[in-house]
Amino acid sequence: MSATVSWDRDSINDLLLRNNRAVERALVALHDLQTNAERSSKTTTEANGVGFGAFDAEIMSSLAEAVKRGYSLSERQLAICRKTNKQGFCRLGRYWKQLVAIIPAGAPAPKVQTPAAPVPVPQVQAPQAVAADFEAW
Repeated sequence: MSATVSWDRDSINDLLLRNNRAVERALVALHDLQTNAERSSKTTTEANGVGFGAFDAEIMSSLAEAVKRGYSLSERQLAICRKTNKQGFCRLGRYWKQLVAIIPAGAPAPKVQTPAAPVPVPQVQAPQAVAADFEAW
């Protein structure tokens, strides 16, 4: 039986630092929150508080698109997402509030595994499917 986690900045950050699949799913979920124009241009054009920030838009969009095409992130790509600041929070973790909003209340903690070989990630079809995808955690 899985333990229930109170999702907050620390728990999201911890998950992203330890779980490759969580990084890939978070990238796809945040990419799906971008507007169509932002997704196609790999930039942030609207100050709407969702999706990637201007600094991350290009690289994170590219990584998310690769995951959507069925590729797993390389160790170098994971390192980009996991680069930590002085407080120990990873780059992708800066979007923790958006990720908490997507994860259903009371969602169980995932079984954390860092696979020896990358595991293909299924494509998320639409933002509405994102919440259901996180339920699998």
